[in-house]
Amino acid sequence: MRLDEVYKISGTALLGEIHRHTADIKLVKKYDVKKKASIKIKSGDFFLVKTIESVNMPSSLTASITPRSTTYRSGLF
Repeated sequence: MRLDEVYKISGTALLGEIHRHTADIKLVKKYDVKKKASIKIKSGDFFLVKTIESVNMPSSLTASITPRSTTYRSGLF
């Protein structure tokens, strides 16, 4: 899948019964058809990504996207 937007996650999050606070996100890269872009991922980094692709499915089904095992073995999940 192609990545559309990549966000760096920072800060803390709390999903309690009464209080809720999500981590901060900052846009790092946005897909540009005219440019090739890359992102260096360091140990301990976390990113939130949005893909360009979309899938139409009936409302009676759900989907789960699982990366290749190579991605897991490279330390990305």
